[in-house]
Amino acid sequence: MKEELKIRINNYEDIEKLLKSLGAEFLEELNVMDTYFDQPEGGVLKITEHERGKFLVKLKKEGEKFRIRNYDAINDFESVRKQLEEKYGIKCAVMRKKRIWKFEDYTISVNIIRGAGDFLIV
Repeated sequence: MKEELKIRINNYEDIEKLLKSLGAEFLEELNVMDTYFDQPEGGVLKITEHERGKFLVKLKKEGEKFRIRNYDAINDFESVRKQLEEKYGIKCAVMRKKRIWKFEDYTISVNIIRGAGDFLIV
């Protein structure tokens, strides 16, 4: 299981300058639409759509961190989305830019989220 650490940042451009100065390599930018579904506390269930495809993502909160339980490609997108919407209901939909960097053995993403702020995810 993968683990992620999410940190709110004030200015993503300053963070990217720092990453570059440390030798991090910019890999790509994705335009992402996340649809979050209602569900019990302690977990996150969402569909993530971007240039690489559509994915069902399940995370479980453990302390201050989230562990990625599943990150699976969706083959029958409309059917899966409809089933989840009927079962859980939609909590919200969020547009964001995800700028992906590679530093040593880490993948770092800078997320610019409309209406919510900017985040660094390691």
